[in-house]
Amino acid sequence: MLTEEPKPYYYAPFAQAYGMPATLVVRAISDPHALAHSVREAIRALDADLPIYSIVTLDEHMASSAFALMPLRMGATMAGIQGAIGLLLAILGLYAVVSYGVTSRTREIGVRIALGATSKNVLQLVAREGLRLTMIGVIIGVVLAIGVSFGLSHVVFGVRAVDPVAFPVVIIVLFATAAVACWFPARRATKVDPMTALRAE
Repeated sequence: MLTEEPKPYYYAPFAQAYGMPATLVVRAISDPHALAHSVREAIRALDADLPIYSIVTLDEHMASSAFALMPLRMGATMAGIQGAIGLLLAILGLYAVVSYGVTSRTREIGVRIALGATSKNVLQLVAREGLRLTMIGVIIGVVLAIGVSFGLSHVVFGVRAVDPVAFPVVIIVLFATAAVACWFPARRATKVDPMTALRAE
């Protein structure tokens, strides 16, 4: 089983532990199909009457078996789809929340501009606040994700507690989303006339 821990094994001479049919497993460094002829010749040299059939690679054998990796592959595919949907929802939600927060501060931004704040100052203020909230959310999310991944690593084959690729990619995507969500509303707010922003309230 793929999910089992490695177990000790021993090999007995074929003459002492004969069984029908017998399966010969050959480990190849290069293309395994290239060894098929050599393996056939070696077996025929030992017993010319021994029938040889069903020579396949491990990948071909696993692909032809409906129950070999199908549950694991289906589970991994469904988990990947759900993860992608979750990431998309997180991106949309993060953009909406940060963008709404920036837009709701249009009057404050107008006051700051009226008091002499430059566009750069406004952008830095908005980015700092938006990314601070994002940082808090990402930290909480990473802690929870590590806990879930740690649990899944004991159930699903091939899942590690901390994925060195997925975690950084998701964090970068979320911070990039937060930066974009801060940038566009803040840019619009900096172009608003201070008097117009003050009258809007």
